[in-house]
Amino acid sequence: MINLIRNELSKIFHRKVIYVLGIVSVGIIFLNFIIYLLSSNMVKTINEASSSIIEQNLSSYDLNNPEQFEYYVNQKAELDIVKLQKEYDYYSWEYATLENNFREPIRCMVEAEHKKDYEMLDSCKKTKEEYLEKLKDGDWKFFIELDREQYSNSEIDIPGAKTRLEMLDYRIKHEVPYSYDNKSLLIENFIELSSQYEGLLDEDLYNSYEEKQTASDIKARYMETKYILDNDIEIAREDDVSNILKMTFSGTIFFAVIVVILIGGSIIADEFNKGTIKQLLLKPYTRTQIILSKYITCIIVFFLYMLFYLLCSTIIYGFLHGWSSLGIPVIVYNHTTGNVMEISIWSYVFMHILSLLPLYLILMTAALFIGTISGSTVLSIAISFVGYFMSSIVSLAANSVKYKFLRYFPTLCWDLSEYLYGGMSSYKYGTLLNSIIVDVVTIVILVAGTIIVFNKKEIKNQ
Repeated sequence: MINLIRNELSKIFHRKVIYVLGIVSVGIIFLNFIIYLLSSNMVKTINEASSSIIEQNLSSYDLNNPEQFEYYVNQKAELDIVKLQKEYDYYSWEYATLENNFREPIRCMVEAEHKKDYEMLDSCKKTKEEYLEKLKDGDWKFFIELDREQYSNSEIDIPGAKTRLEMLDYRIKHEVPYSYDNKSLLIENFIELSSQYEGLLDEDLYNSYEEKQTASDIKARYMETKYILDNDIEIAREDDVSNILKMTFSGTIFFAVIVVILIGGSIIADEFNKGTIKQLLLKPYTRTQIILSKYITCIIVFFLYMLFYLLCSTIIYGFLHGWSSLGIPVIVYNHTTGNVMEISIWSYVFMHILSLLPLYLILMTAALFIGTISGSTVLSIAISFVGYFMSSIVSLAANSVKYKFLRYFPTLCWDLSEYLYGGMSSYKYGTLLNSIIVDVVTIVILVAGTIIVFNKKEIKNQ
């Protein structure tokens, strides 16, 4: 049977469509590379474009109307901030500080100027000039101290104030200024998560599966974020190779779906279409051996494609900021043990590819089964794609009904990634064991059905 598999691999790699898919995949990776590369510039360009529109519309406001005046003040302040931000890089602390700390003094100046309150205008102007001087001197800690003073002296009970004060101290200690860098954004995210997490401590309050799922997700993100901050772990930037690999391989790769359906749908159907099936049957192999060799070939091609996609992604994205970020661990919360784990990016990618293997195998086997029955490449591919796209509709509708028998529906069971590290199923009746059993039974039935159909299929008129 090894010779049969070699034969099939030779046939597949002589098809132009395989190389077209490879080239298109590389093109998509390059396109994502360019998008990540230009992301910060795109934000600045959008801000500058919107400021141009704001400037044109400022004269249209009726400043005697209190509502329109308030809107005018906000828009004028936004315009002035964007003009100041042009001098700085999007990821710089100056860019974020202008957004966070300059709004109030600039709003105050606009309002005072319109009301001709020159004493107020002079006071606000001095504040702005002081801030600009600190900005030019690189004194980012000044703005952290400003916020700490505000929260410490506030007479109003501000939600999350205690956590925010702790995080302001953390910024000073670990030298993390306000910015749109991942570490700074993680701190802000942690403040929000802390507030949400405090409301999740009493699990008896959860009334529905959706609430339990939301609580589980918030707890995981809170614990992961806290672990990163407590241990001062380095964070990959949004456009670093490790972060892009994590985002790419954490979900279904559409081109992998295309590959498995195209290969599975055409590997036997093409034999019927081209009339080569009779030559194949003349070889000293049973029909079962022939169909199994084709199925094994499909699996080999799938793994080769995933390896190709992973290598291309690593090489191309690595040129963005180098490959050093590949050494940064991925932080995941294990719901089963209640512990936070550090794993390598390669372990993370491998686990996600493995968890999505049932999806790829079921689609591949279904396409092979349909191709064996119909003898038509187009029909087998078309039906498989329709089934794949319809599966998302089934998944969306599953939680709106109370029928437990849907847990045996293959498309609700073929994505095991949600169960990684003890996670909950998106479907309220789903379990890991049930999903694995359904996936295995589905694949076995499709493979057995393909063998039976092929063994009984009349070939003489082909």
